[in-house]
Amino acid sequence: MNEDRYLIARQNENLLEISDTEYTVLGSDWKAEDVYSPYSRFYYIIDGEGELTYDGGKVIMKPNTLCFVPLGLKFSYSCAGFLEKIYFHVNVAARDRNDLFAGCKSIITLPDSDVQHLLTQYKKNDLISRLYVDAKLRMDIIKVFGYTGLESASEEPYNPLVTKAVKYINYNLSVKLSIGQISQKLYVSQSALEKSFRQATGVSIGTYIDDKIIFEAEKLLADKSMSIEEISKSLGFCDRFYFSRRFKEKTGNTPREYRNMVLNTYL
Repeated sequence: MNEDRYLIARQNENLLEISDTEYTVLGSDWKAEDVYSPYSRFYYIIDGEGELTYDGGKVIMKPNTLCFVPLGLKFSYSCAGFLEKIYFHVNVAARDRNDLFAGCKSIITLPDSDVQHLLTQYKKNDLISRLYVDAKLRMDIIKVFGYTGLESASEEPYNPLVTKAVKYINYNLSVKLSIGQISQKLYVSQSALEKSFRQATGVSIGTYIDDKIIFEAEKLLADKSMSIEEISKSLGFCDRFYFSRRFKEKTGNTPREYRNMVLNTYL
């Protein structure tokens, strides 16, 4: 992972977070089934050919194309010969800290005549080249978003009360967070808040918090910058053993198993 290459993109109030990026050439051993991750993938295909399959169909990765895989989508990938590409793992946060691509259920592929120029600038790694790569990725994020069918979706799709509750949860995410604490901050009764929240989202506040905690844990585990102990503490768990048990109940893997799977397999 190139820690300093895209520092510029990681600023701007964490609107755009890049957890990993690399230029790589892959062989026939690049294959896996039922892959999913807490970040979206931008694959810039330089040469060779690969294949992505999911419930919605099959996508052939060809030279001079951009392939987008949204976060949370379960898919499989393979390569018969070789595949040369640049990849970015990104999260794009809205004002309430929900990812803008969270509702996308399709892999998108677009022709990209600038892939070869992108490769040249990516390898240079000087200031102007980094600015170019940063700007191109941001413009491609906007372009892809236009193809997702989500462009008309509001960043605040709920009523004002539920919107405030969601924002409070996302900014104070912790396993210790309770509906009593949230209702007190929003000056509303617990029953009124729970009823409104369930009607708007289809789930209870407790379930929403649990799901958000596991999703945030997956994001942090996909990055090597924090230990499992540190991740456990940051999410309010009393110890990493309780965190590990809760995580496995939700995902089927321990935090260590999930981290190893992500870091060793998913490119």
